[in-house]
Amino acid sequence: MTSYLARDALPLPAAFRDSPADDYANALMAFSKKYTWLANIHTVDFFTMDYWHMMDPEWTDALLSDAVGYPELMRLASFSECMQFVREALDLALLRDVPSYSSIDKHILPGMTEKKLHEVKVEILSGLIAQVSKETGVSSVIDLGAGQVSTTEGYLSRALAFQHDLHVLAIDSCSIQTCGAQRYQEMAEKTSQKRKQSSSTARPYEENNVSTSTLTLNAIPSDRPSTNASNLHHITQEVTFSSLPTLLTDWSTSTFWHQSTATSTANTDTRARWLLCGLHACGDLSSHMIQLFLGSDDVRCLVNVGCCYHSLSEGLEDEGATEPRFAFPMSRHFQAAQFQMGATARMLACQAPSRWSERQESTVKSFEHHFFRALLQVGVGRRFPCFSCGPCCFLSLSDVSVTRNVSSPHQYIMVDKGFATVANPPVIGRLNKKRDFTSFEIYCHAALRRLKLPLDSITVEEARRYEAEFKLRGADRQIAIVSTFRALLAPVLESVVLVDRWCAVREGMQLENATERLEGSRKGVWMWPLFDRVTSPRNVVIVAVK
Repeated sequence: MTSYLARDALPLPAAFRDSPADDYANALMAFSKKYTWLANIHTVDFFTMDYWHMMDPEWTDALLSDAVGYPELMRLASFSECMQFVREALDLALLRDVPSYSSIDKHILPGMTEKKLHEVKVEILSGLIAQVSKETGVSSVIDLGAGQVSTTEGYLSRALAFQHDLHVLAIDSCSIQTCGAQRYQEMAEKTSQKRKQSSSTARPYEENNVSTSTLTLNAIPSDRPSTNASNLHHITQEVTFSSLPTLLTDWSTSTFWHQSTATSTANTDTRARWLLCGLHACGDLSSHMIQLFLGSDDVRCLVNVGCCYHSLSEGLEDEGATEPRFAFPMSRHFQAAQFQMGATARMLACQAPSRWSERQESTVKSFEHHFFRALLQVGVGRRFPCFSCGPCCFLSLSDVSVTRNVSSPHQYIMVDKGFATVANPPVIGRLNKKRDFTSFEIYCHAALRRLKLPLDSITVEEARRYEAEFKLRGADRQIAIVSTFRALLAPVLESVVLVDRWCAVREGMQLENATERLEGSRKGVWMWPLFDRVTSPRNVVIVAVK
């Protein structure tokens, strides 16, 4: 189709290159199910549940040697004792090598972090969207989640409007986030106008292409004449299956939008056709985008990069819907296998072991943080026994038989006193990495304060004794070893989520071969890595055209 699209609809790992995609999906599910026990380990309960003794001794004995340091531990493939597990995990994960890319104009860069500069500055995603738009003749773009301050800050929309002269409807459900994106757009517009005034050969996209007013659905200018059509419009609106048709109809048939798009397309249809896109669309939003693409005749193209798998709703999304809609798993193939991942495994899927070699110091620090948290559970558990019962609410009766030191009834004293519930064990949350982790005793004080427990629950002397006792028996290294094994599962679990989405699009479009020729054009679904995985671990894009 173009140089931006992958040659293959789904580039599979070498071991599955000649296999059907369904066979690869089955292999992913089988491996994930085999190591569910490893994926579901809660580091918090590492000592209280004695998870170390669930590990294969052949894996762990060699790694406990004093000759094995943290750098060696991060290269598990060099240990023959665990070679089969490592090899399987590496062979199953989706390919993550990326193509080359080009640059983007600097005047749209305000507000971009280093990570986002990599993704959008070099026009990777915006260039891809522009190419899909050109090939399909669809020039109207919906950027869902466009104003998220923590992710895009509206600059994907700016890139599409300024750099590629596309007509963009930027939608976010939060007015505060929309305003954040709008602020950067005003900066971009001012810079663009200055460049226009200083050059007699201003580029086409430097015209008045940005509308800086924040609109609501009820304020759509359906019949307002416009002499200077704007390319970028912001609205604050929660997009759902029920609201999307109205939203698209109002904008597609509006005189304002139709005049804006008429200059760049020869399409005389009074209804626009849309390309739906999202950069790091969080959690369920990526699933919603796929379902909206499949369910709307007005949305012809999809370009999506997802993230935040831990926020996915697993199972039925709307029990009252006439057709069940799943955030995960989405595809009939995975649903038929009754595949379940669970919250802990989805959180694990967000990890990025590919960064370890580049960031060894921070990785070792994270091992220490895990050690502190698990050790705190022991200390507080001895004073408040029920504090150690947290994982019980995640275990079925069949799971309990394979664990050690499972909490006995007397450990529910905190529940009886109303200090906690089995369904909602105490959660510390995020602490200051520089201030609160300088030593275990300081960490204890910060954590106890956050938990609103008496600060003398663990005294300074007790904290020092706990740390010395557990380090003497190598417990800190045990946590590092298990964390490393679990991290190897992360790319496989992420592949499960991504392949499920790819299968869902293929099924929804009723494609047998994932791509087909239709009236001289091409329809289908493609999925491949688009960004550098060290800089941006969530680097896989799904593109679909119908």
